[in-house]
Amino acid sequence: MPTYSLLYACPIPVGHRVSISVYSRPKRGLIARGRKICEDEPVIIDRDTGIEYAPPWLYGGGANPNFVTGFPHLGTSHIAAAALESTEEGVVIECRIFSAVFAATGTPWVHTLLTTR
Repeated sequence: MPTYSLLYACPIPVGHRVSISVYSRPKRGLIARGRKICEDEPVIIDRDTGIEYAPPWLYGGGANPNFVTGFPHLGTSHIAAAALESTEEGVVIECRIFSAVFAATGTPWVHTLLTTR
């Protein structure tokens, strides 16, 4: 039973069928080479509802949203630099979402643990 640790909210009901796709992107930095596999930011499609949960970077959004406008550059297509690494199918047997606000900065934090079989 794999458990996925996700860096965003992904409220999928227990018993729903899901497809989980992991992508990679080029490493950042002036002398960086290779690719970073983004295992904690997969695309998850709830096969029973059709809702897709995805990280904003995959659709052109930056890492830091503007709290007024959100992610103004989001699109409907994957960015060209993304590469599909793996896809798995399963059924959700547990979904737990954690959230908090960092007191010093007021920055919200959300994390999802999703277990499938």
